Amino acid sequence: MKTSMRALVCVVLSVAVLSCYSTPAFAWGRKGHRIVATIAEQNISDQTHLRIKQILGGGVTLADVANYADDVRDQHPETYNYHFVDIPIDNNVNDDEYKPSRDCKMKPKGDCVLAALSRYRDKVLSPSSTPEQRADALKFIIHLVGDMHQPLHCAERNNDGGGGGVSVTWFTANANLHSVWDSLIIDRPHLSDAKFVQGLINGSTAQERAEMREGNILQWALEAHRIAGESAYKLPHDNKLGTQYYNDNWPLVHRQLLRGGMRLARVLDWLFAPHTGPNSDDPLLLVAVSE
Repeated sequence: MKTSMRALVCVVLSVAVLSCYSTPAFAWGRKGHRIVATIAEQNISDQTHLRIKQILGGGVTLADVANYADDVRDQHPETYNYHFVDIPIDNNVNDDEYKPSRDCKMKPKGDCVLAALSRYRDKVLSPSSTPEQRADALKFIIHLVGDMHQPLHCAERNNDGGGGGVSVTWFTANANLHSVWDSLIIDRPHLSDAKFVQGLINGSTAQERAEMREGNILQWALEAHRIAGESAYKLPHDNKLGTQYYNDNWPLVHRQLLRGGMRLARVLDWLFAPHTGPNSDDPLLLVAVSE
């Protein structure tokens, strides 16, 4: 009996250790995705609200479905790569360059977030989509727009899985760099979702939030990629992250959450509201880039 219990403990510990050093499975963590979705819901038009209610059902909030794409990933492993785009950070690579043939190859687990968002847009808008297909696509869009605003979901260095392979100490706990940006920085203030959202709104102006809605998914991904190179990967030599790293980077994490929410609102308004004025340009349109 003692031998069996010892074996069980060893298995549990092994799984825990491996989870600290594995490649990233999620972005923002569940709390971050709910925050992005809540901000979006507060900033979409009445017409968009109505159309989303028709698709998802009455009483279902964006936050309720914000983690759907993570929840079904094991059932649909072909969507695994849809959550990120591995634009390399390397001395020999232009940090502002996205090459689909390099960064978004179709593999057994899918291609990348940029290509996936364009396909889900088409699925939402297609008159041939079933109600179930349209709802599924909408849930993925809600999640993936949030994903791409986590800087380490738009970058990798030395094939490290967006920092998932970079072991760090977060104050006194073992972690990996990706998890620090996914959730540990977000969780540190110990705020409720509502208070977190309100703090982000109160800490920005209406003009700043309006400006965040500008651009398209390629520009947003490259912006996140630059943050990864300029800030997320700037580690002390011993990889011990504490007060200094937190103070340097929590404003960036908070800014990306707010940008994610405002831009998700922009995407949803483009899908469901008239394409006039500032809502004219398709934010999910991938601008052609040189290969």
